[in-house]
Amino acid sequence: MILVTGLLAEGVPVRALTRGSAAPGLPAGAELARWDPGRPATLAAALAGTTAVFINVTAVGGVVTELMDAASRAGTGRAVMLSSLTVRDNGAQPYAIGAHHKSIEDQVRAFAPAATFLRCGGFAANTLAWAPMIRAEGVVRAPYADAATAPIAERDIAAAAVRVLLDDGHAGARYVLTGRQSLTRRSRCRPSAPRSAGNCGSRSCPPRRSGGPPPPTCRPPRPPTCCGTWRST
Repeated sequence: MILVTGLLAEGVPVRALTRGSAAPGLPAGAELARWDPGRPATLAAALAGTTAVFINVTAVGGVVTELMDAASRAGTGRAVMLSSLTVRDNGAQPYAIGAHHKSIEDQVRAFAPAATFLRCGGFAANTLAWAPMIRAEGVVRAPYADAATAPIAERDIAAAAVRVLLDDGHAGARYVLTGRQSLTRRSRCRPSAPRSAGNCGSRSCPPRRSGGPPPPTCRPPRPPTCCGTWRST
């Protein structure tokens, strides 16, 4: 939604693609196109006349090949993908999150060799997952409390996407996007507490092991793929 708003502010016509039945709350001026995976013609119609496509892995990861094939057939000249900074270009993918994004990058690149990839760090809004724990206990329970990352605000990702979608000079680029400051998970929990609750404490809990149950005091549970990334930092 922030990206749609940013593109509209630049005076660019925007067409938002959805596979859902409910109407998303798009800003005024944005066009809505529906894609029924069982009817390929709907995707062709949605991409007709487009000059650039933005790929959100969460939204289209399982059908990215169909999307990129249709974009290629439509003559869409530019592709930008939201990816992950855990992706490695040396062939080895130590993190499952990076391996997942790299496989989709490869699919995008197969149809659009000059595609641009925005490899982002952790989203700032992910910290909101701690809100129920803070409200209930005033404590954040999470593994690797001293893992450090530089969370990035979603509006900054959208601003970068607007520029690479509209400006020349970014063909084939792989940009790493992070926030301005590296923060430990322990330090990030402190300003999250309501003022009336004072400082919010943190408790480090055991990381979840593959195949094992999540620790009962560590909520919300996190999969081993996330723990591997946190452990490395």
